Amino acid sequence: MSSITLATILYLDNFYGWFYFIAELFIFIYKGYGLYYPPEIIGLEVAGLILFWITFMGRIETGIMGNKTENSGPLSYFVILCLIGGFGYAYFMSL
Repeated sequence: MSSITLATILYLDNFYGWFYFIAELFIFIYKGYGLYYPPEIIGLEVAGLILFWITFMGRIETGIMGNKTENSGPLSYFVILCLIGGFGYAYFMSL
């Protein structure tokens, strides 16, 4: 049985993902121009942010598809992508 709570959380999480991505881009712009930050490192971190965002959007789409079809396969991928996303959040929040 599909969960309306999960559907609502994923719907709102989509907006949060866009906001987080744009806010992090502005933070990287500030780091690049306002602080001394090595250019090669900031390039790697922006690439990491883009990969994290792609994983984040894939997680949301997989969760929505698994919830709508009530299939355990996409929901198990959703849980795995949640764990990977947790590492991404920990990295970007701590640094």
